[in-house]
Amino acid sequence: MICDLAETYHIYDYRRVPGRLLGTLVAGLGANSRVYQKMSGQVVPTDTLLLAIVIDELRTIIYGANGKKSPEKIATKLMEGAKPERKERLFNTGADFDKARAALIKEITDGD
Repeated sequence: MICDLAETYHIYDYRRVPGRLLGTLVAGLGANSRVYQKMSGQVVPTDTLLLAIVIDELRTIIYGANGKKSPEKIATKLMEGAKPERKERLFNTGADFDKARAALIKEITDGD
């Protein structure tokens, strides 16, 4: 998150930004931000994946025109590290939620 804030908004010390404003700015980060990718389980940015798909299809056409079997898809290789679908979690108490939230925030901020 720190890198995304610095790259997008030129905020280098997020502790000096009011909490509500910081939340708004983080929510406004684009789909290629590290935070968004981490939360959605993306391994590579969307534009990179789309380019890989275009190359794969072009290679399929070229190899097919020459009577050859096309090589392994680049997009498939890129997505091999993708996480399984997100699981929803239920909490019995507010304290359980706060504990899980703190762990998630620590995981995200330690990843930068």
